[in-house]
Amino acid sequence: MSILSSNHPVENQVANSISRFLSDFQVIRLFRACGCVKAKGISVEFLFAYILGNAFRSSSFYMQQR
Repeated sequence: MSILSSNHPVENQVANSISRFLSDFQVIRLFRACGCVKAKGISVEFLFAYILGNAFRSSSFYMQQR
């Protein structure tokens, strides 16, 4: 399951790689063990995957909003 979806094959590959990394290294479990939890709203997994994905995409958060 890909967290970040897109119509571009390269971006889909990046999203799949990030999802695989998060599950292989159990990053979300580590966040919870360190006390990083949210009470409501968007999940920590989605937010972290989005921020990490921005580092490997060709556009910034600002350009995605436009």
